[in-house]
Amino acid sequence: RKFTKPSTEGLGDEESELFCGSLSWDATEDDIFNLFSEFGKVSNVKLIKDYEGRSRGRAFVKFETPDDAAAGLVVNGQEHMGR
Repeated sequence: RKFTKPSTEGLGDEESELFCGSLSWDATEDDIFNLFSEFGKVSNVKLIKDYEGRSRGRAFVKFETPDDAAAGLVVNGQEHMGR
């Protein structure tokens, strides 16, 4: 799994989002929400899907605060659902 640092450029102080790549293609938005909600308040998960509705193994996870997003980086490099 690969993650980028939280970005607040152009956003209000209350917003922060992580890009997550190399996720299991079987992972659902609920799986990703549950993974990250241990580390901060997740406000939204957007799983990227192909035109047939299948996961592309990437997602955006929006946290309520930049601090929550920074705490979510702890899962970077950890295995989740086999990836």
